[in-house]
Amino acid sequence: MHSLAFTDDEINEDFLHLENHITISATKRLRELGFDTKNLEKKVHIAMNLVQSYAHEAIYDKHDYIDYSAMKEAVIKALVYMFE
Repeated sequence: MHSLAFTDDEINEDFLHLENHITISATKRLRELGFDTKNLEKKVHIAMNLVQSYAHEAIYDKHDYIDYSAMKEAVIKALVYMFE
């Protein structure tokens, strides 16, 4: 869907609406759980993109030179750091 968003305005609008909904909902839930750091919405959006990028890489690309276990650990460390 993400790749189609670049070629179809209606899909792009739907995709952006979905991204906004997820970002706002996740931010709201994190605040309810006591996570209220500075720029929380931005951090949630970056986190979504980081996880999406890792998932795409690990599922579709599978480069021989990448240790996906190490990459997963790096993603987790980045997420933990970002929300401390």
